[in-house]
Amino acid sequence: MQCIGATQCGTYLVYSPRGANEIARKSRRFCYSLKNGRQREIDYVAKHVANHSQVTGVLEVLGTDVTLVPMPRSSPLHSHSLWPAYLLAEALVTYGMGHHVVPLLERTKAVRKSSTAPPGQRPTADDHLASFRAKNSRLVRDRQIVIVDDVITRGATMLAAVTMVSEAIPDTSVLGFAFIRTMSDTSISGLFDPVLCEIKYVHGRTQRTP
Repeated sequence: MQCIGATQCGTYLVYSPRGANEIARKSRRFCYSLKNGRQREIDYVAKHVANHSQVTGVLEVLGTDVTLVPMPRSSPLHSHSLWPAYLLAEALVTYGMGHHVVPLLERTKAVRKSSTAPPGQRPTADDHLASFRAKNSRLVRDRQIVIVDDVITRGATMLAAVTMVSEAIPDTSVLGFAFIRTMSDTSISGLFDPVLCEIKYVHGRTQRTP
């Protein structure tokens, strides 16, 4: 299987991994809270998304008739493993931004975490695609499917996930939604910055705009 050429992903907040001002530091604290599955912050941001359902990046992606598919972690899940994307997807359903949650994707083998990979050694979209398996497709009842993740950087994981789900359930619309997008080379002036990103597959690599 080969990755599709492009997909779209709504994003809501921004995060600066290296910024030095207080807003950048706040973005890191909030990002880590979501990635660590802190329920208070998860509920807060899901409710915030629901209260801003008409902004770009949310309007085009989420809604009451959408199946939400949580993004798998970088390693296969074990019993009682923390799964932040699943908690975020459930919170979106609680606040009316999805119909139900289906754990449609799973890892069959671990891939290196992009956040800890040395320069030039991040997993590619093809690496992620080779590590995914689709299941539970019979539980999908909606015509639109949205892959939910906590953070998106270049979009390799998201592109692979959309590819796998599109292959498993043809004739459905498959998009992505990430609560936070990384802004590695740009200073940020605030956390709230919803946009609809485009992710392209170019010569084996992914490019995210913006």
